[in-house]
Amino acid sequence: NPLGSKSNRVLHLYEGRTASDFEPRTRNLTTRIEFPDMARGRRTFLQGVNPLVTSCKGLTCWATRRGGGDVVISNPITGEYILANTNARGRKSYREVASIFVGLGFSRRTNTFELLKMTIGLADQNDFSMTWYPELLALGARSWRRAGVAPQLDFSRMIYDLMYVDDGTMYWRYKNEPSICAFDFDLTLFRVVDLPEFEGPVLKTVSLGVLDDTLCVSFVSPDDSHVELWSASKTVVDHNGGAHGTGQTTNWKKLYHIETLTTMLENSGRVWSRGAYRPIMYVENNKILMHDWRTNFLMYDVVTGSESVFPITEDIRDEDGHRMAVQVVSHVPNIISMRETLNIQQGSYVRVYCTDSR
Repeated sequence: NPLGSKSNRVLHLYEGRTASDFEPRTRNLTTRIEFPDMARGRRTFLQGVNPLVTSCKGLTCWATRRGGGDVVISNPITGEYILANTNARGRKSYREVASIFVGLGFSRRTNTFELLKMTIGLADQNDFSMTWYPELLALGARSWRRAGVAPQLDFSRMIYDLMYVDDGTMYWRYKNEPSICAFDFDLTLFRVVDLPEFEGPVLKTVSLGVLDDTLCVSFVSPDDSHVELWSASKTVVDHNGGAHGTGQTTNWKKLYHIETLTTMLENSGRVWSRGAYRPIMYVENNKILMHDWRTNFLMYDVVTGSESVFPITEDIRDEDGHRMAVQVVSHVPNIISMRETLNIQQGSYVRVYCTDSR
């Protein structure tokens, strides 16, 4: 999914279950949906801060780069999508100054898909002090609702990593931050999660991923000699909150210490990006697929310690010849129509669009 600002989004699907599926002769990247230009409405001054994609229970979601706050929710298998708008106001909209869209999640408690955004608004009309807080929009509802409180971080920054985990939690990170933001859709609870204690400075060498439906963090050592993979486990300790606004605790466990040379080597004319080892998925139980910010992939065998680097596609460039970033998310196919998935009733104002790229 290209992240370039001058072109429309193109959603591709690659189906691979075994290591042989990733061999050059068998790789097949299919264009599933080519989205039209959906610019409409006014542009807000914070629009475009988060260009990242989330994948949640067979649906993908992102904010459009142009326009006044449109969000696209699509099913790549059925070729359907709907539009939502992040500028729809809640009941206390007069207090809202601006907002940042985060992503799509699912509440198992209410059995609904919900959009999450961080909003900054007036905390006190007398002294005009401002505060950030999370807001939710259930797909099919007409207005956003406030969902608890958040620590006073700077949420206007560009989101660097964004992951939805099937335990009902959205995780995201800002560049060079030693902690992760987390929002639990089941408990409508905002948390701040400290990263593991790595052997060296965090800097730009941390990436978030999901392995076996569990949040995973990769860390590249300062001298690029090895990669550490850590997994997170979440434990509910109370519902009273605390200094971080949390009634939960997160424990980290080191999964693998991977000795690798890919940050030092050039593979078939392609240089691996230093520090970019985003875990995507397990392949055949003992192989981990990782990705950099372009089209490079690394397959690492945790048993033999062997690794291979390959592209899924050639580097994608915009109309001016500049290389475009590609985001990769692990996706679980959903063959059910969006109308049924989202429980859209007859006569609802939510409109389901179809593309010709199925």
